[in-house]
Amino acid sequence: MATPRAPEQASLPKRVHIYSEDELSDLDLVELSEDKLEKSPFDWQVEAAENLLRGEDTILDVGTGNGKSLTFLLPLLPNETDIVIVVSPLTALMMEQAESSKLSTVAVCAETIEAHGRTSLYKSIASGTFRQILVSPEIITSPEFNRGVLQQPAFTCRLRAVCIDEAHCISLWGGSFRKDYAALGVLRGRLAGHVPLLVASATLPTHILDDIRSKLSLKASAHTVALTNDRPNVALSVQTLKHSEESKGDMRILIPEDAIYPSDVPVAAIYCNQRLTCETAADAARKWACEAGPLLSAPEEWIVFYHSAIGSTRKREIEEGIQSGKIRLVFCTDALGMGCDFRNIKRVILWGLPPSFCALAQRAGRAARDMEMDGEAILYVTAAAVKKGIAASTVAENVEEASHELEDETGLETENGDGVQLGHGQELVSADDVGARTTTEILNEEDVSLDAAPARRSGGRTPEQFNSREARYLSMYITGERCRRAVWNEFFGNQRKRPLEYMRTSLFKPRPGLRCCDVCQPELFLQPKIILEKVPGLTRGRKRVLPEALTKKIIESLTKWRDEKLPQLYYTDAGSSTVSIPNSALLPDDVITRIALSGVVIRTSEQLFKTVRWYLGFKADGTITPLGTALLNHLAEVYDEYDEAQTAPAPPPGPAMAEIPEQRFYAQTTRGRGRGRGQGKGKRKREDTPSPSPPSSWRSSVPPQPQPPTPPNVRRSARLKKG
Repeated sequence: MATPRAPEQASLPKRVHIYSEDELSDLDLVELSEDKLEKSPFDWQVEAAENLLRGEDTILDVGTGNGKSLTFLLPLLPNETDIVIVVSPLTALMMEQAESSKLSTVAVCAETIEAHGRTSLYKSIASGTFRQILVSPEIITSPEFNRGVLQQPAFTCRLRAVCIDEAHCISLWGGSFRKDYAALGVLRGRLAGHVPLLVASATLPTHILDDIRSKLSLKASAHTVALTNDRPNVALSVQTLKHSEESKGDMRILIPEDAIYPSDVPVAAIYCNQRLTCETAADAARKWACEAGPLLSAPEEWIVFYHSAIGSTRKREIEEGIQSGKIRLVFCTDALGMGCDFRNIKRVILWGLPPSFCALAQRAGRAARDMEMDGEAILYVTAAAVKKGIAASTVAENVEEASHELEDETGLETENGDGVQLGHGQELVSADDVGARTTTEILNEEDVSLDAAPARRSGGRTPEQFNSREARYLSMYITGERCRRAVWNEFFGNQRKRPLEYMRTSLFKPRPGLRCCDVCQPELFLQPKIILEKVPGLTRGRKRVLPEALTKKIIESLTKWRDEKLPQLYYTDAGSSTVSIPNSALLPDDVITRIALSGVVIRTSEQLFKTVRWYLGFKADGTITPLGTALLNHLAEVYDEYDEAQTAPAPPPGPAMAEIPEQRFYAQTTRGRGRGRGQGKGKRKREDTPSPSPPSSWRSSVPPQPQPPTPPNVRRSARLKKG
């Protein structure tokens, strides 16, 4: 990061200069960029920057790894006092850009706020100390940032533009939905009317773009700069799961058979839909590494998992390890890689169906970001998905589940809004008009569902239509009816965008030997046959069932133990630097349910290992951990308490049972008396005759009498009546 300088205390205009066409024609942004940024921009980057200098809203629809971030800086070059705000979804991305920027840049995140203090930092920003402000969506929409920065005249008079990076996070179907991104619509009311918005993403199909236009209230005159997001250097394929999901056996290809050292393992990112899957898959890979040979030992150093709950310190360690090549396999959620320039990742594995086609493209696009590298993206799905395709209802469920799974990565709590401050020359624009929700509304919700999206958007599209389109293209991609790359290009409308031209629009240079997909060239996508050593599997089937009372007691007791005692045990074992993790992530509900419904009284580590794979309970080699032992001890207490309750002496007998009329024990048969069809025809009038009272000692003197059999002719008569 360049050293910030204090701005000159000269009289400043009320707003930045809006350039005319004649002024732009005299301006050479290419020369300015080469001089000040030491980079030569492409023509589409210059075009987008000129739109911002005109004060026009701009949509930057450009594929991964082509240099969208340079566009944010180009508009600052003509004037030394201009400032740009860049909204970014991840702390890692902000820190990386701040460190590499040629202009004075600050990342407004947990680390910088803690280091400088919120008030002092905001004062420096408002005074113009920094040219580029990188900020998370929840901070830029907070009342403190609004008062401390956006309402300060010394800042607003220098503000050239607000750029929203990774704008697909605004939409539920964008692949990485963020609640705080959906609240960015309030910015229109807080910014001066002349300040343009730039929205940038690598995945902006028509329906996602319509959703974003509505939520951000982009001007009708918004200019679009589009470059194909096709990645010819990334081979695409789909593989059917041949091993159980629990064994993760299909991932065994990640460690080549001839690998001797960790450096022989190609760097790969394995994207999973749940955090727990990341951890269990990493455990499986570490076990395979130990089995592969002694020189692949210490796999925990080069096989890691990465998700939103591991803590900022650990995240930075892993990111640096990926950059240096020390880490070879990283099992992750979408928390890793969004916008980060990991140029040495050769292979991307998508473990399980992504929630949307945009999510598929975002993950696959993180392979081979170095355009001179040949990469691949492999999607693993079930045989049923390949055979039948994907239903719209499945997309709806996956999109909603994914929105719950992806948590904020900035490390800060979202701040409640306290109304909208109007910018100079702006009319009041409410969040409802913009199609976005305020931060306060978001914080008051437990979940985000499809109902949270606007009922209708531009063009009259509904959430059902969104899901239907996603399902249709995901199905075409997975089933392999035609070229997977052709399906990709059709979904994103790449045929209408600028193509990749070497040194004109992109750094990609066509070369022979590039693979397309396994539909076009199946002979180039042969997978090695994986044979796993047979290990005891999980107990399956309905072999035995524990008493209902015991099953209920296990669930209730384990849930209470998880919420009250397990966190203390976990954090004592993990260390104080670990961030807070939800209790349900430490011991998931499905693990508790599997233990309770196993039909087995689990008292040994072998029984526990065979019943359930709890990632905190066992190491990669299958040995039990201290937390696993604690779970076994608690289960033993539950079983013992239940056994004691069952063997306890019976309670004293209660009062004598009331006498029951004899007719209830010796009632006549009801066959043929009009039950069901024909009711009423054979129904005889009940006689109100009193029944004799049984003797007071009926328990001992009147033994149970068997019901006399109905004569055959009576049964036949009853059937005839029913007929």
